[in-house]
Amino acid sequence: MRQGKRIYRGYSFFWGVFLLLVISAAISIHAETSFMKELVIFKDTLKNDTLVTRSPKKDGTLVVRDRFPIPSNEPLYIVNGIELPYEIFAALNPMHIESIDILKDASATAIYGTRGINGVIVLKLKTPQQVKEEKTIKQIDDLLKPRGVDRRNARYYIDGKEVPASTAYQTSIEQMEVKTGADGILEIYIKPMIFIRGEYE
Repeated sequence: MRQGKRIYRGYSFFWGVFLLLVISAAISIHAETSFMKELVIFKDTLKNDTLVTRSPKKDGTLVVRDRFPIPSNEPLYIVNGIELPYEIFAALNPMHIESIDILKDASATAIYGTRGINGVIVLKLKTPQQVKEEKTIKQIDDLLKPRGVDRRNARYYIDGKEVPASTAYQTSIEQMEVKTGADGILEIYIKPMIFIRGEYE
């Protein structure tokens, strides 16, 4: 009889450990899935040298290459309204940040409750269109600077057709050429990058 009780207790212990391992694995998988979803959402705003591809022959999942040390008393990180883990926050490209606010003490806990007890860092990222426009404006400025001309004092042409300056600024440039018009105003001729499958080559 005692032997039967020992066997019963042994099975109970075994199943208890087994269930604990299953629950731990399920929690880990759920956390990894949530992490990867956030990573995919913000992949276009991360530094290029922080990403690698896991299992490229299967699903090409993106992962953060470097594991950033998590600071003690870690604050809450909110980017575009989404709470992010520190390692994704640390991998964000500073060039994509439009604004940053730091909330402390009562102002943090009033909005985010106990999660904001160590402070809250709130970031707003630039839109892809803003990033593209800034890049194009820099290219145009670099072209015109040696000539001592402001980009606002020029005419713009895309594929030979005159366009407003705002349209030119939002175009991904492959090549540019500068000519002087009959009235002495500089004319900037832009060859845009080819658009294929939703991305520029």
